[in-house]
Amino acid sequence: MITKLQQYFTKNRLSVKADAWGFHLLMLSACLLLFLLLWGVRLPTLTAGAALYLFLITLRRTGRDQRLRRRENEVRRRIGGEIALERLLLEESARAHFEAALLLSGRYHFQLVRILDEGILCKKDGNTLLISFVQMHREDTLSATQAALFHRIACRVHADQCWLCVPCKISPDAREVLGASSVLRLFSRDALIRLFGAAAPATDNQLVLIKRRRKQPMRTKAWRRELLRGENAPRFARYAALMAALLFFTGQSVYGISAVLMMSLSSLCHLGAAKQKTLPEGSV
Repeated sequence: MITKLQQYFTKNRLSVKADAWGFHLLMLSACLLLFLLLWGVRLPTLTAGAALYLFLITLRRTGRDQRLRRRENEVRRRIGGEIALERLLLEESARAHFEAALLLSGRYHFQLVRILDEGILCKKDGNTLLISFVQMHREDTLSATQAALFHRIACRVHADQCWLCVPCKISPDAREVLGASSVLRLFSRDALIRLFGAAAPATDNQLVLIKRRRKQPMRTKAWRRELLRGENAPRFARYAALMAALLFFTGQSVYGISAVLMMSLSSLCHLGAAKQKTLPEGSV
């Protein structure tokens, strides 16, 4: 359901401990050196340096904890917003329109009046609003024709404005239509994630389920399908050309074996793409 939310880089435990010890040693040395230059070699130099070191360590730890809490809240809001959008794609259209309008009403202070198939009619400062949630997947693209259709729908229901909640991509032509229309107002996917995430951040149980899902190993068929996609053929061909060039300049046989392997993978990718094109529609 949720992919590409955040990239995590992990370190070796030994390297983490070595970095920590090195940092503490460097900071203690700097504190002692400061007071050594100010007061010379005296007993108060050691106590003052140690006190400054403890103060800086405490300050650093407090700031780090605050940054971690802020980062955790941001991740929770992001994941909560993603989950809410994915859930609304599976709801009935009237339910999706209603939840989007209910969320926006808490921020923009308008009243919900009537539920329509096209959206929710609302009242704000004497004007009529139509709130519509577009139930399209994040990989889909909103076209200019679809954007113009919402403009006509708003005119048909006599709405002064139509607020579109679009959780998918938007084509350049659709952006031109949205920019040219005085009736349509866009709420993009990022804006919706921020709004839904602030209203319902991810819970601990949801984070645990996502972590388990990310740790599930890829099955052999899925791994093979991902490796032998048609888009990978040019990449394997470039690798084969590079290995062939290294074989020519160095004479090492291992580069020849690698070149043959890369060319074989490129050929398999081409065969897989050709087979996919010849399959009848609806067989996959």
